[in-house]
Amino acid sequence: NVAGQYSNLGDLQMDTGDIPGAEISIGRSMAIIDTLGEGGNYPRSIVLRNVARLQILQGQLDTALDTINETVALRTELFGLDNARTQDARVTLYQLLIDLGRVEEARAEYDAIVDEVIAATSPDDPAVAKWRLMEWELHEAEGQLEEARADLEAEVLDQVEIFGGPRYILVAETYVQLADVCLRLDDPACAEEALQN
Repeated sequence: NVAGQYSNLGDLQMDTGDIPGAEISIGRSMAIIDTLGEGGNYPRSIVLRNVARLQILQGQLDTALDTINETVALRTELFGLDNARTQDARVTLYQLLIDLGRVEEARAEYDAIVDEVIAATSPDDPAVAKWRLMEWELHEAEGQLEEARADLEAEVLDQVEIFGGPRYILVAETYVQLADVCLRLDDPACAEEALQN
């Protein structure tokens, strides 16, 4: 519990830009977990996500990649492929590979994840739909901007249906991403509509 609270504190410190404070808090969290041996696998699987986030903020992307791979392995073992915690770690891995410019690896990871999630659930499961919506980042990295635009348009519709009402603010980022892709496709009307939305 104490390790978890240190990790939560580190998460908030990262949100407020206190990277040195976050490093101390997350270091304390991991030091406690390291004393637990194999019994610490559950809390380690939770805290490692914040360790990776800190490493990303510090520009240690290759180290963060190792950390996220460890997180994915632990969470898959503990919770299974279709668990939200495992999916969260897989999202981070996928996005980090894209950020590192390792697009072919990101594509392989994406395809493997979708296949594994389908095998663990069903083709119509919401977890599969979530991954399908996230393919826009990969299409963008692969230079397939028309596909990225179609993905984002589908994601906006999905988010509006899910969030609705006062939570529409959660859709704003997707509209901005859509506007960016539209501008790169030399379609200012599409970009303007997205930004107005």
